[in-house]
Amino acid sequence: MMKYALLLTTFLGLFTATTCPAALVMSYTELAQGSPIDLTGEGNIDWVKWGNSQTDAFGYAAVEKVGGSVIGPILTPLGDATGFGTAVGLATFTSGGNSSSASIPGTLEFSWSDGTVAMAGGSSVDAVVSEYIVGLTNPPNSYPIGLGVSFDAAAAATTQRLRVYVQGFNSDALLTASLSGGESSSLVISPTGRPAFSPSNDFAIGVLDVDFSGVGQTLTISATTQDPRTTGAQKDFANVGFMAATVAVPEPSSFLHLGVAFAALTLGYIQRTGKIRVTDGRA
Repeated sequence: MMKYALLLTTFLGLFTATTCPAALVMSYTELAQGSPIDLTGEGNIDWVKWGNSQTDAFGYAAVEKVGGSVIGPILTPLGDATGFGTAVGLATFTSGGNSSSASIPGTLEFSWSDGTVAMAGGSSVDAVVSEYIVGLTNPPNSYPIGLGVSFDAAAAATTQRLRVYVQGFNSDALLTASLSGGESSSLVISPTGRPAFSPSNDFAIGVLDVDFSGVGQTLTISATTQDPRTTGAQKDFANVGFMAATVAVPEPSSFLHLGVAFAALTLGYIQRTGKIRVTDGRA
């Protein structure tokens, strides 16, 4: 049994090292327009909803999970407005038109029951928070490529899964995840959807999944527009924005399933024979 305990300890050590790397892995999945997202059910560690069909001093409302502390609720506008206006700002856009700027829908329906603020109007919210040019002066009122938005999340020793709901509009978008310790990964999404409410424009609507860990590190998620622009009617106003983010413990990996199967087979063998095979050949 001493040898069995040693083998099990070694296995658990390898298992822990494999499932808790100080690194990150990211992927993107396109979602159907109008998909319902239950933030309470999905974000058992934390969640934030940016945009709640209303605005505050930041130009958007940020609703948080009560007691959540992993996701930073403040968004940072990215990009250079030189020659186009006075600054890059952030605004809330909704399909209902009750926004701080133009009506550009988020198209995903978010709901929650454990937030610091209730859902606006008591029903699901489709708002997205995106960048805009403050004091726009550049004819013909176009936006430069490279504008965007970012936020931070706190990493931990164990692996967490961050899900970020993203919308792109009339250009490709560069999505980047970076740990303060140096790990970084990025990918590009392209708008392919032409929703019925705005058939002359191109949208990208989906979720960015990031599995991350790193004791004392900060994860930064950013999204910026990049060429090419599309042929959408409002291509001169290409932008990208965030709708919401959740944090939860990721589903068990294939390694975990392998480990469970290995443990089950090993325990079954011991129960049947009272033995365990070790490298020196002795039972």
